[in-house]
Amino acid sequence: MASATVAAAGRALRRAVPLLRRSYQTERGVYGYRPRKAGSGEPRGDRARPSVDHGLARLVTVYCEHGHKAAQINPLFPGQA
Repeated sequence: MASATVAAAGRALRRAVPLLRRSYQTERGVYGYRPRKAGSGEPRGDRARPSVDHGLARLVTVYCEHGHKAAQINPLFPGQA
């Protein structure tokens, strides 16, 4: 009786082993997961960090914050400033 139970447990374990070996993230990729290609995460050449004109960025910020003070717009009477 005990040997039949052990044999049944062994068969169940052999069936479960392939299930345990499968992992969600594989080298091929599965639904919802696409592994990165080697070297694709590294920046290339001059695209690594674009140059930023800090003076222009500051000018845009100043116009956004203080441009309304110098505006000569009267929406109610278009002929008058």
